[in-house]
Amino acid sequence: MSSAPAVAALDWGTTRLRAWLLDNTGKVLAERRGDDGLITAREKGFAKVLE
Repeated sequence: MSSAPAVAALDWGTTRLRAWLLDNTGKVLAERRGDDGLITAREKGFAKVLE
């Protein structure tokens, strides 16, 4: 049985963005990390960073 995504969790700090896709048991299905923190996102545009 494969785990279906249930929730996306974000930790968006001033210098880094981290995101996790979790199933309904809390198991991490996917993870992304990047250097587009709030300071950078303000310059680039928040929607652009989340694409």
